[in-house]
Amino acid sequence: MKKQIVIIAERDDLKAALKEIISEDSKQSNKIDFEDDKLSLTRASKFTGMSIPTFSKRVNEGIFKKHGTGRKIFFLKSEIIEALKSNA
Repeated sequence: MKKQIVIIAERDDLKAALKEIISEDSKQSNKIDFEDDKLSLTRASKFTGMSIPTFSKRVNEGIFKKHGTGRKIFFLKSEIIEALKSNA
């Protein structure tokens, strides 16, 4: 059974409320969630189907861009996909 909601409001009030809801929703959809896009070296190599040494070689060649410092490096899935598309 579908639930129905009845809203009683002035036209201009309803219009303003809907505009606010739509603008908030579009702001949230434009944000990129980097936590889902981050990959460790191991996961990035598995994602590409390469061995870790081969993937590391491609990083050193500049094909894949690494982020972070020291031991806390990561790769972005979206950047890996773009690199694979352009270097295919």
